[in-house]
Amino acid sequence: MALLLTAWPLRDVSAALIALVFPLVHAVVTCAVGELYLGQRVSVAAALRVVWSLLLPVTGTMLLLWLVWMIAGAISISSISPASSQASRPRFRRPRER
Repeated sequence: MALLLTAWPLRDVSAALIALVFPLVHAVVTCAVGELYLGQRVSVAAALRVVWSLLLPVTGTMLLLWLVWMIAGAISISSISPASSQASRPRFRRPRER
């Protein structure tokens, strides 16, 4: 998937499309598996009809979740960078008196 996004000439359009399609597919599969678990017959069209009304909240929740993960990743990367550690700071010592 990452190779597809880097090689595709319309990378920004692809990222936006994935941001909308991924939550839809995820919700449809979850709905279908839930119906099967309950022993009911399910079709792709029926699952899409159920999920279509929830598309905006599901997409918003998924984007919010991705944003939280990106912020957490940025915080964890900045906390382990050598620039923020005490060991990388120069230590100045007074010369010894004789």
